[in-house]
Amino acid sequence: MHPPTTTAGTGLAPPPANAARPPAQSGLRPPPRRAAAARARYRTDGSTGLSGGKLVVALYQRLLRDLTGAETAIEARQIESAHQQLVHAQDILDSLDDALDHETWDQAPRFAQLYAHLGNELVRANVTKNAEIVRRCRAIVEPMAATWQDALDITGATSSAEPVGSLV
Repeated sequence: MHPPTTTAGTGLAPPPANAARPPAQSGLRPPPRRAAAARARYRTDGSTGLSGGKLVVALYQRLLRDLTGAETAIEARQIESAHQQLVHAQDILDSLDDALDHETWDQAPRFAQLYAHLGNELVRANVTKNAEIVRRCRAIVEPMAATWQDALDITGATSSAEPVGSLV
């Protein structure tokens, strides 16, 4: 029996042919590492002094900016810019989804489904570089952003340290 052959100059033996491979990602949900990064960023952003309502409005405004920028970039064939903006938009959707309080708000599952749908559509738009898909997503997000802004305007901007999850 011969010793295992090393992989091109690395000094490492190749894995056995029957070695278990990590499971492939299924569906269009973000990989756990990206979702964890989005949650960590949400927690950090949430402690920057924005109240829950202000943070939600800021996230929606940034989501709209990313969608508008991605649509423009796709139409201008600026592939890298479109990709970056679509991935950032997906990260924002992950943050909004993470902020949902499923225990106290009966509509949280419906918003979670909507965020998942939008995220899946943005993945599809990114893969195909289809501006029409981005426009349809933006058409869904725009009235939501306006509604959250109206709610914030009506209730007034408080300096509450209440987490977004209890407001969404």
